Amino acid sequence: QQSRRMTNSPYTRFDNSSLSFRISCLDDNGQPPYLLKFDPLTFLNYVILTLMAHRPLPPSVQRTLRALGRDIRIARKKRRFPVADFAARMGVSPGTVVRLERGEPGVAAGVVAMALLALGELHRLEGLLDVSRDDTGLMLDIDSLPQRIRRPRLPAAKEDT
Repeated sequence: QQSRRMTNSPYTRFDNSSLSFRISCLDDNGQPPYLLKFDPLTFLNYVILTLMAHRPLPPSVQRTLRALGRDIRIARKKRRFPVADFAARMGVSPGTVVRLERGEPGVAAGVVAMALLALGELHRLEGLLDVSRDDTGLMLDIDSLPQRIRRPRLPAAKEDT
């Protein structure tokens, strides 16, 4: 089975007769012998996911992810774990460990959790966003309190005549 890559838009066209999209794919030699056929919903999902995957992250998020990756790499090296052994402990490939340590944003949160477990630091993830320490959340709760608290009205007593 040869690998297939999606090509750019000149090879993409809408086929009215069958309500499907045909996308030409390149084989390993760069030749377009394959046509993939998608229903419109599948094609739309592909386009949305592709656009979301290529949306740039804010610089502060990029810096934070790189710092997290660097810290995980340092912790792994301090424990004298080779990449291959660390990956085996995590249940992922060595390439995934390298991507995690680079701070690539596509690495799953589960991979980060497994890295912390392998390092014996999973407890740090549990306190990541402790609601009791969430100052903004606590202030928003305080702001939503009523200004005045009144006694509840007692039902009016009926007069017997």
